[in-house]
Amino acid sequence: MKVLEIQNRRAGHHYSILESIEAGLVLTGPEIKSIRAGGGDLAHSFGRIENGEAWLHSFHIAPYSHGNRANPEPDPSKTSPP
Repeated sequence: MKVLEIQNRRAGHHYSILESIEAGLVLTGPEIKSIRAGGGDLAHSFGRIENGEAWLHSFHIAPYSHGNRANPEPDPSKTSPP
């Protein structure tokens, strides 16, 4: 399995990072393909712990250009797997 790593380097310059947590995300196939093609944007995203789950908010994933009607609607909130 190939691991994709996305970092928000700008956040380290603008904010003091007190704690870092590594987590996976629940994504669909077209979302993964779009991220592999460079379609993920963390510029305005942030993480929050809600009800014991880590959530990533405002994470933009561009629609996959070679997708079909199974392409999901852009959802700015993603959770980590259980």
